[in-house]
Amino acid sequence: MNARLVLIALALVLLPATAHCQAGDTGTIRIMTWNIKMLPRILHYIHHKPVERARILPRCIIAESADIVLLQEVFDDRCYRILKRKLKKTYPYMLGPVNKQAGTIFSGGAMILSKTPLKKLGQIRFSSCSGNDCWAHKGALLAATTIHGHKIQVMNTHLQAGGVPRIHIDQFTQMADMLQRHTEQDVPQILGGDYNTFRTDTVLYPAMVDILKAEDGPISGDMHYTSDDVVCDMSENYCKVLLHPEQDIIDYLLYRANGHPYRDVYRHIMRYTTPWDLDHQDLSDHMTLIMEVKF
Repeated sequence: MNARLVLIALALVLLPATAHCQAGDTGTIRIMTWNIKMLPRILHYIHHKPVERARILPRCIIAESADIVLLQEVFDDRCYRILKRKLKKTYPYMLGPVNKQAGTIFSGGAMILSKTPLKKLGQIRFSSCSGNDCWAHKGALLAATTIHGHKIQVMNTHLQAGGVPRIHIDQFTQMADMLQRHTEQDVPQILGGDYNTFRTDTVLYPAMVDILKAEDGPISGDMHYTSDDVVCDMSENYCKVLLHPEQDIIDYLLYRANGHPYRDVYRHIMRYTTPWDLDHQDLSDHMTLIMEVKF
């Protein structure tokens, strides 16, 4: 068999597989959410070195090849500029940080990054808070985009850390009101972010999915927690002797169908590690949650 015939034979073998992969991709949307702990540099006593990590994080984000990226705790302005510069080629469309006010250092820290154009639909600032959370302008950001021909809405948020349950209920309700104002028939809404709500919480977790009218789902793979005191060296309780170390899910990608069911959904958790300090290799105190939705 001459060289030309060999090339033709190879093409016939490879073409169906390539076409199949491309067809599958057009029906799948991939979204990731990550609290990256970019707290202001002035908090140097917590040794979180946000600038050093901001230079490393984009490689991990780009490697995941998500269509939409939701980031929380983008509080430091210099880190924001580094992230924007390193990510803008892959994610040219960015919204946030939420509730950023000109001339101030405060914001809600939540951003939406996308490979496809974003239309900002709305944002809220939570009306209730407690403790240190009141320094941040926490809230939620809602945007619309079209990916592979599918129109979706995406919300990113970061809720109260700790505090009394009433505050979480108030924040769930504010988000639900914003979602309802922008609900469109057959346009699903994907709700992501750091909800600071344990999946094992028998009060707040059911309230969250009920008030938001959204669906959660199982986690696949070897990682089972987005907050883990046992393995994550960025956790403030790492290596401490605790009766009950925190190992739970507090970050979510929820699905609100609005009459548009999916064919399949897959969620998994990733842990990103690179030595960036003598004592640390985890790039944040949260793991990353990734969801793939197939229509």
